[in-house]
Order: sequence, then C-alpha cells, then structure tokens
Amino acid sequence: MQLGSFSTQKVISSGFANEIITPNVGLQLAGFLGERKAIGTHDDLKVRVFYMSLSNKKHLLLIVFDLLEVPREFSSKIKATLTKKFGIEEDKIIISATHTHSGPEIREFSFKVDKGSDELQFENGEKLIEFLKEKSIYAVSKAIKKSTPGQLEFGSFLMKNKICGNRREQEDPQKVEVKFLLFKGHDGKKALIYNLGCHPTVLHESNVLYSADFPGAVEKHLLDSIKNLEFVMFINGAAGDMSTRFYRKASDFDEVKRIGTILANEIVNNINNTEQVLNENFTLESAIRSIRLNLKEPMPPEIIAGLEQKASTDLEKARANNPVDLRKYEARLEGIKFLKLSSDFLNKNRTINSVLQLIKIGNVAFVSIPGELFSSLGHKIELELSPLKVILVGYANDYIGYILDEESYEKNEYESFTTFLAKGEGERIINEIVSMKDMLTFKEKNQ
Repeated sequence: MQLGSFSTQKVISSGFANEIITPNVGLQLAGFLGERKAIGTHDDLKVRVFYMSLSNKKHLLLIVFDLLEVPREFSSKIKATLTKKFGIEEDKIIISATHTHSGPEIREFSFKVDKGSDELQFENGEKLIEFLKEKSIYAVSKAIKKSTPGQLEFGSFLMKNKICGNRREQEDPQKVEVKFLLFKGHDGKKALIYNLGCHPTVLHESNVLYSADFPGAVEKHLLDSIKNLEFVMFINGAAGDMSTRFYRKASDFDEVKRIGTILANEIVNNINNTEQVLNENFTLESAIRSIRLNLKEPMPPEIIAGLEQKASTDLEKARANNPVDLRKYEARLEGIKFLKLSSDFLNKNRTINSVLQLIKIGNVAFVSIPGELFSSLGHKIELELSPLKVILVGYANDYIGYILDEESYEKNEYESFTTFLAKGEGERIINEIVSMKDMLTFKEKNQ
C-alpha cells in the first residue's frame, strides 16, 4: 500500500481537456454477447482529463474514457507513463470508464489468469490500446498546459424527474442523487464533473454505431446551456444494479437525447447550489491497495442446463403475455449463457487480484471501485466515510465484473449469474476502503 499526504494554504490550479478516441469502423462493440461490429459513428467517443495542481507541486489527475471498462494492465501502463513524463504520482491518478455499451471492445472475450500477476486477464487488441494510451497522454499534456488558478465547489441534488433506478425492482423507492464538482477559473472558465451511478444503456445491442449514449447528450446540452462552461466529465458511480430500464421509452437516439436533456436540465437548475470544499489549510491524501478476492464456486453443468431451460421458458411465456418490458427475462437468460462461458475459468481459479484507491482532498473523497458496484454497497461506503462528500468512481483502474451485496446472491438474476466473486466479497471491499480512510485520518492527525 502506498500512502502520501501534504497540505497547502494557496490557491489550486486546474486544467482540463479531451481527445476524440473514436476508432475505425468494423470493431466489435462491447457490452453484449454475440457479434456486433460497428458500421459508423453517431457521436464521437472521447477521453476526458481533469488535472489539479497545488502550490507545493502536488497533483491530482482524473481520466475517464468513453469505454465499457479499463483493464488493469491498460490503466497501469498509462499511470506509469504519466508518472515518468509529468511527475504525477500513481496514487494521485484515477483512470475509469463511463461504461458505454456502444464503444469498442478492447479485450477479446476469453478468460485466463496470468500466474505471474494473479489478475484477471483478457486477450487484447494491442493497436487499439496503444492508440487509446497515446490519446490519453496527449490530453493530459493539454490539460497541464492550460492549467489556470481558481476554486473548487461541490453540489448535490436528488433528481425530480428520474431517468434511472434499480433495474431489478421497478417499484424501487430509492432516490437518485447526482453529485457534482464545479471548477471556476479566475479567468471565468468553468469545468464540471458530475457523478451518477447508472448504466448508460439507453441503446441496446441492435445499435451498431459508436456512441457515448446519454452522457454524450448531457455534455452537449450543458455546454450549450451554462455560460463559460468549457468541459464536462461524467464519472459513473455505483451502477451495478442501476439503469434506465424502467424509465426509457425506447432504445434509439431520440431517447438518448430525451434522457440526456432531462439530466442536463436538472444539473443546470442546481448549478448554483454549491459550497466550497477546500478551506485554507486543506490536505490532500491518497492511498492505493491491492486486494485478493475470492471467486465463487463453479456451478455444476446439469444445474446450469436446468436454469437455462427455465429461463428460456419464462422468456417465451413473457413474450406470449406481451409485457411492457421483456428485458429482465432476456437479461436472465444472457446471464446464464455468460455463466456457462465462465465455468472453465471458475473451475481453474479460486482468487483474483485487483486494486482499490482512495483520494481525499479537503472534505471530498474519491473512492475508486474496479467494477460494477451495487448501489446498496455504494450507500454503505457513503455512510462509513461520512461526513466526507463521497464521489464513487466505478469501473476504475481495473475491471472485475459485478460486485454484489450478500443478499443479491440468493436471487436468480443476471448479476448473480455473471459475477465472479464469492458471496461476501462486496462487503469485504467496503471494509478495506474504511480501513484505508482510517489510515488517512490517522496520518492527517499526526502530521
């Protein structure tokens, strides 16, 4: 585990930039089983960079790709290059993905474990990965060069017009919170980072055009609506069981725009409800920790076959009854098919290694999660880290799939079929994060 801390009494400087990362057509689109090759582009994919520098030469760097995921090997190489090139410490860098299902697959679908690193590995497309790496480093360079003094503010609100919710429970009463950070440069320019846990999957598998999905529409609307706003970054949060499933009216680009406009308008309506998050003597502390996680026991083939037969029958019955939404039945069947594909991997391997990261700046905490965290676990992290204002960064630094709470293992649903992790590992991740926070608090008190 790496640990670092410093304090400052002077103003921060921030820079921000993005680069288009839309690849050539013909690549496999990520997020759904089966062949799905891109035939064109609806809206460009980007890598977005937010850089923060403090008076004593310390830095914070957030990088977000319009991709399904960021493999650990990929993010580690980018971090190492940035440390060497710009002197930014690796534990001060978070690299994550928006989780769009309309971006290129950067890892071919096959399971193995590299015995040297004990990490979940996939075969990858080296040319695409190198292209993405170069674009991200160039964006970081631009962000650093245009860095300007300013102030950082925090805001949050509960959505009045819900665009997403728990995709497993249509009547779920859970309120949807949006958090945001607003940087106001002394030159008048603004940058916005907003945080919401939601699968950006208005577009379904029938779409074969590159797209950032609804976050792309949010960005366009905000840039057009907020004076002097020059940069928008979406950080996906605890989105494991959160999506637009029961709130979207279609799965086309008109619906992408409608959903994006609703969210953007609510951000606009709350943009002035902010507070300072950095006092004169704030500290910046960071911790990064490797964690070895237990895998679930493989399911016998005859049990999987029975589940698949039942799921197929349930789907056909649902179609005959013409329900408004078939997605939960389709997803259950897809999950069982994924379970079959992963059985050999689970039979041969009992653990995987991943990484957790915590950065505390003032009274804001960025918590990086290497996969698809369930919202219930996200709420527990927020409670445990209170009174800090928590920005959960999902799909960060690695990707290990779904991270469920214990209760959800008892339900025969898509997520319980597709998770690699053993029951209880989600709660263990929370405990590890809390212990990291406690170490930072101890460090701060003893400076």
